Amino acid sequence: MKRNAGNVEGFLVRTRKGHRATLDGMSGNLRTADGLKLEKSTQPLFTTYTPDDDIDGDLTASLADLPGYDNLDQKDDLMSENPMNEKQVKKLLKKSSKKKAGRAKKPKSKKKIVLIILLILLLLGGGFFAVTQWLFPSNTFEGGWWNALSEQQLKKDDNGRTNILIFGTAPSDYDGPLLADTILVLSINQDDKSAYMVSLPRDLWVEHNCPNPSMNTTAGKLNETYRCVSLDDESKSKEGSNEFRKKAGEITGLDVQYYAKLSWKGVEDTVNALDGIDVTIQSDDPRGIYDVATGIKFTNGEKVHMDGELALKFARARGAFGGYGLEGSNFSRELHQQQVIKAMQEKAMANGMLSDPSTILNLLSTLDKNLQTNFASGEVRSLAKLAQDINADKIVSLPLVDTENGINLVRNDAIGGASVVVPTAGTFDYSEIKEYIRTKTSADPVVREAAVLDIMNGSDTEGLATKKAEELKSKGYSIGQIANAPEGKYGAVTIYQLSKKKTATAEALEKLFDVEAKTKLPFQLDTEADFVIIFGK
Repeated sequence: MKRNAGNVEGFLVRTRKGHRATLDGMSGNLRTADGLKLEKSTQPLFTTYTPDDDIDGDLTASLADLPGYDNLDQKDDLMSENPMNEKQVKKLLKKSSKKKAGRAKKPKSKKKIVLIILLILLLLGGGFFAVTQWLFPSNTFEGGWWNALSEQQLKKDDNGRTNILIFGTAPSDYDGPLLADTILVLSINQDDKSAYMVSLPRDLWVEHNCPNPSMNTTAGKLNETYRCVSLDDESKSKEGSNEFRKKAGEITGLDVQYYAKLSWKGVEDTVNALDGIDVTIQSDDPRGIYDVATGIKFTNGEKVHMDGELALKFARARGAFGGYGLEGSNFSRELHQQQVIKAMQEKAMANGMLSDPSTILNLLSTLDKNLQTNFASGEVRSLAKLAQDINADKIVSLPLVDTENGINLVRNDAIGGASVVVPTAGTFDYSEIKEYIRTKTSADPVVREAAVLDIMNGSDTEGLATKKAEELKSKGYSIGQIANAPEGKYGAVTIYQLSKKKTATAEALEKLFDVEAKTKLPFQLDTEADFVIIFGK
C-alpha cells in the first residue's frame, strides 16, 4: 500500500537521492523509504501530499546536509548518533530556502495580493456588481462588467414606468421545446414604487412574424413567439426575446423596455438559492388544490414552504382529470405563477438577504446559467435598489379574467381545430386590454379611477352632447350614455356626482368647468355611470 509523504509545516522532507520520509503507521514517527527512523516531533506535523507532490522542488530538506553523512552505507550509524529533531529540520529548511531563493515565485504572490486589494477596493467603492459581473461574464446582462461600476438609470415610459417581460421556456428535451410556459409583464413606477403584474395567456392567438421554416405561419399561439423567431437556435435567443418583448407591448399597450428569459431550471435553482419560498394556497374549492399530473395536493389556506422543485410544480399545475381546485386551467396557473414571483421577491428582500454578498453570489451563479436579459450591467444596481423599495404585498395583479369583478377581456375559442384564447373585443383586437391596463397603471389618479360619464344635452343646440362627449373622451375620460336631458332649465354646465369614491375625478371636473358638483339628480335615470354632466344654454 502506497503511503503519503510526510511534511513539516506544509513542506516535504526528502532524503538523499530522492528518498522521502514517510509516517510510521499512526505513531507520528518518520521513516525514510529505506526504513530510517527519525525522531518524533512534539508539534502537529503534517498535512499530506501524494508522492508526486514536490512544490516545484522549493524548500525541501535533504539528509545529505547533515554533517558526516557522505555515504548511504553509514545511514544506520548516523541516524542513531544524529537523530533529526524538529530544530534541525527547521534549520535545514531555512538553509535550503536561502540556497534556492532565486527560484522562489515571488511575482506570483504579488499578483495575488494585488488582485485581493483590487477586489476589496471595488467592494468598498460600491463596485460589488462589477465584481460579480467579472466573475460571471456570460450573457446574463448586456455590457461589460466595467459598466457595473457606475449606476445607470433604468428606462421608463411617459408615465414613469419600467416595464419588463418575464417569460420561461421549457427545456430542449421537453415535448414542445422553447415554447414559453410562463408569460407575464411586470410594470413598476420608479417614482411612487407602485407595481403591477399582468399574466398573458400562453394560448392567446396572435399574428406572427415567423421566419422559422419549420413553422411557416402568419398567426399562432403567443407561446410560440420566441421559438418562431429564434429558429430553434439558442444562439438567436436575443432576436427571439426582443420580438417577444415587442409583441407583449402590442397586446398590453405598454412600452416594454426589458425582457428576462428564465429557464425551468433557473426557477428551481433560484428558489433553492433563497432557501425556499412560502406560498399560501388560495382556491375557490374548499378542499384546496390537487393536480394529478404534478402530484401536488394542498388544503385551502395552507401556508406551504416550497423548495425549487415543488415551486415549479405549483407554477405549472393547470388541472387534470381526477384533480380539483384548478378549474380555471391556464388562468389558475397564471395566478400561481404570480404567487411564486411575489414569494421570490418577498424572500429576496426579507432580512436584507440581497445585502449579503454570499447570497448575491449564489443567486448570480444560478442566474448566470439560466437567465438571459437585455438589462445592462450598469442598470443592475438601480434595479436592485428599486426592488428593495417594493413590498411584495403591494404588487397588484391585473387579471384579464375576473368574473367576480366583471372583468372578461379574453375568452376561449377554437381556430383551425386548436383550442385558443382570443380577446373578447375580437381576434387581434387588444383595445379593451390596453384601456384596462392603461387605467390601472397610469400615474394620473383620474385615469386610474376610470370613472364613467353620462353626457346629456339640456340646450336647444343640436349635437351639443355628442360634441362635448368627444372633447371629454380626448382628455382620457370614459363616456357612457349620450342623450338629451329631460325638459327643464339648466345652467351652462351641471355636474352630478353619483359615486362617492371617485373623488379625484370630481375635483378634476369641478376645476375643468369651474362649478361645484351636486350629489342628487333632479330626475330618475337608469344608469351605471359615476357622473352625469348636463350641458345647458
